[in-house]
Amino acid sequence: MTKNRFVGFPEDLFRFLEELSMNNNREWFTANKRRYQTSVVAPVSDFIQAMGERLNRISPHFTADPRPNGGSMFRIYRDTRFSHDKRPYKENVGCHFRHVTGKSAHALGFYLHLQPGAPKFDTCLAILAVPDVGSPCDSGGYTWRIAESAVQV
Repeated sequence: MTKNRFVGFPEDLFRFLEELSMNNNREWFTANKRRYQTSVVAPVSDFIQAMGERLNRISPHFTADPRPNGGSMFRIYRDTRFSHDKRPYKENVGCHFRHVTGKSAHALGFYLHLQPGAPKFDTCLAILAVPDVGSPCDSGGYTWRIAESAVQV
């Protein structure tokens, strides 16, 4: 990744997700895996890196990890073990820029959801850090009062 490499999400990212929703099976995904890497993973990783540079200006306490595995981007594989829905792949792309005190997907932070027809930006930010007040959010053992919002773009 190079600094400021992100120039926008390619149209093929959304086209890929649309086609995946019509062909959500291992054979189709395997045949299109290279396309997934170039049209989805690479631009989303570039976006995460660009966001990290900007987030750091807001607060050094939010993480933007551009690694495709174990970073800010959610994996495409669904956990179907306990689900009646056995489709193997998520039909969206998600990125979570979590607060450094949180270790899970439910931590305080910012979330970007990309899906054909419904891109969305969510926030889960603490407005008060007082034990035993408000809704629990994974934040290192504290219970926070949560200010949540969603913006459709």
